Amino acid sequence: IAIAIAIAIAIAIAIAIAITIAIAIAIAIAIAIAIAIAIAIAIAIAIAIAIAIAIAIAIAIAIAIAIAIAIAD
Repeated sequence: IAIAIAIAIAIAIAIAIAITIAIAIAIAIAIAIAIAIAIAIAIAIAIAIAIAIAIAIAIAIAIAIAIAIAIAD
């Protein structure tokens, strides 16, 4: 009976360790996903900035053309 109890305790400890490892892996995956989302947001911001710069350049060109036409007239 004592041996059976010892085996049961050993199995319970093994299961507890396995659950702890599984939780640790789940946390690691969650962190990896969070990092991936952060990178995706950073890329989206970079794209938004690039678009804003492109629009600013387009506006500057349009103004330059308007001035050139005004001077020509």
